[in-house]
Amino acid sequence: SYLLQAQTFLAGRLSWPAMAVQPELFHQVHVLSEPRTASRYFPWTGLWTAPFVALEHPIRGHWLAGAMACVFFYLSLNELMGYRPAVWGGALIAVSPGMAVFINLLLAHHPTMLALSVVLWAFLKLMRSERTRYAWIAGVALALAMLSSFTSPADIALTSGFPA
Repeated sequence: SYLLQAQTFLAGRLSWPAMAVQPELFHQVHVLSEPRTASRYFPWTGLWTAPFVALEHPIRGHWLAGAMACVFFYLSLNELMGYRPAVWGGALIAVSPGMAVFINLLLAHHPTMLALSVVLWAFLKLMRSERTRYAWIAGVALALAMLSSFTSPADIALTSGFPA
């Protein structure tokens, strides 16, 4: 579904026409197949993955997101505890089994974790410096995290009976 979403964005589209021949063959839980074909997820993971799909290496986007999340967790720990505990914390996050498993699955976990790690870092910087730019950074990062972890309006409409 995320690869479909990335390919849809790369084509300059938000959805594709519905399958005309035997659409039941294309029915998936994570892909809306009628009245249009589209991913049922919000766009952050698809947007994050799109440049790496264009380079024909989508997995590298998730590797980068995981690495950047570790850096932002390190920076957050450095704000809270100092250099030495931050290095240990960042390294432990980097080698954790969850990172190793989910980084190769092309799911929303790592782009979401990247956005949430930026939220944490920016919020800690805001608390220390009271600079408005950190509030903006935290707000944008939180919006991106929310845009990768919630169900889309189309899916809500399908399950609730309300029109999309």
